Amino acid sequence: MVPVHIIEGCKRTEQDSFRDCYNICAPYVYSIVKQYISDQTWRKDAMQETFAHVFSSIGTYNNKLGKFNSWLSTIAVRQSIDVLRKNKHLNYIVPIDDEYDLPDVILPKINKLNTEAFHKLIYQMPIGYKTVFLLYFMEGFTHGEISSILDISTNTSKSQLNRGLAWLHKNVGHKLKEYIHG
Repeated sequence: MVPVHIIEGCKRTEQDSFRDCYNICAPYVYSIVKQYISDQTWRKDAMQETFAHVFSSIGTYNNKLGKFNSWLSTIAVRQSIDVLRKNKHLNYIVPIDDEYDLPDVILPKINKLNTEAFHKLIYQMPIGYKTVFLLYFMEGFTHGEISSILDISTNTSKSQLNRGLAWLHKNVGHKLKEYIHG
């Protein structure tokens, strides 16, 4: 994604490298931030905080420990969550009427959605469910990692994922046919 010479230039605090890195990475970071934050002003805050963190800590990035995209993605997710917390918009406990087991029927249907339809569907989810859902399924974090990122228990992470899937099944499961592409 970002050529090594640009990353190395950022480590040397070269302004052109910072600009080039931002121009290359901004669409990718925005696509991550957009998944977590619906408010445009908060998205801008998360973008700004993400790049401030990236550029201030780029000296700690080591390509032998992982890809730059993964490092950048982790920062964008955490900054998005921090912006939601700062604006007191991150609520993990959203009651539902019935408890569901992990609905096996919903995942194959979700997998049939195109990207735009998936985002429309996820956009409607309560923020706590959506955050855990995205961290688990899209970012590939474990429940232990999610609990650390969000400062919640592992059981809360599991519960929120289960409730998020149940919410999808209950609230939009019957509408999936209109979203399914093909």
